Amino acid sequence: MKRILFLVFIVFASTSIANAQYHPMLQTEHTWRGISYGWGVYDFFQNIGGDSLMGDVVWKKIYSGSTLSDMGYMVGLMREDVLNEKVYIWTGTEEHLIYDFDVEAGDIVSSWGVGMEQNITVTSVETVDVGGTSRKKINYNDQWSASYWIEGVGSMYGPIDGALGGIVDYYPVITCFYEANNLAWDNPAEEGVCDSLLSIDEKQQGSLEIFPNPFNENLRFTINGLQLSGKITARIISMTGEIVLEVMLTPGLNQLLGLDNLSSGIYNLSIIQSGNTIVSGRIMKI
Repeated sequence: MKRILFLVFIVFASTSIANAQYHPMLQTEHTWRGISYGWGVYDFFQNIGGDSLMGDVVWKKIYSGSTLSDMGYMVGLMREDVLNEKVYIWTGTEEHLIYDFDVEAGDIVSSWGVGMEQNITVTSVETVDVGGTSRKKINYNDQWSASYWIEGVGSMYGPIDGALGGIVDYYPVITCFYEANNLAWDNPAEEGVCDSLLSIDEKQQGSLEIFPNPFNENLRFTINGLQLSGKITARIISMTGEIVLEVMLTPGLNQLLGLDNLSSGIYNLSIIQSGNTIVSGRIMKI
């Protein structure tokens, strides 16, 4: 009897140690900073802005903005299965796997990114230092380039896109990752310098405050931090790069779009002034 109990204890202890080595990704003290290329080039910050309860499942709200002090719109709902080292995203109707950090080289994973499921093949698994701890770095080949996930951080594209596939005119890249306002990881492929500490005194840029997001029929948004003049249009772009709607905006910062005919999905909303994108954000139609 003692031997059985001892063996049970060893198995339990080994499982506990293995689980303790996993570094959760969806923590309120985490902040992602990056640059998005495509329909314009702009900086972005992302963090977790609270919980949303659906049934008996708690989802984390992911917010984004062009400055640290103005993360005004929600870009997704995510949850984490720490025991099995998996992260899921809610698409408005169902959940999809976005990360599986318990993989090995050669494994094929169905990962959610830019509004669709994408099969990726893991090419290798190594380790990198994040905040003084050793984390898994899972490498795979996206359609355009070599890509990777980092345990506790997410993909090189940011937390909400596990892969980009063949997407064009949308290429976000994480440059800096912070834990409790301290720099934990600096993307070695980016030339930009990350501050060792986050500061809310980031240079103010234009931003969109979007509500509600996700939305059903009507979408309201406010353009902050910019002087508007001339011809201003709102352009809605699908995750495949297709312009699905472009409308002229009336004068004023506060805007209302009736989008009941828009198909459910994730889109980019870009504000165009004199032919140039001055600010953009992610929206979700449910």
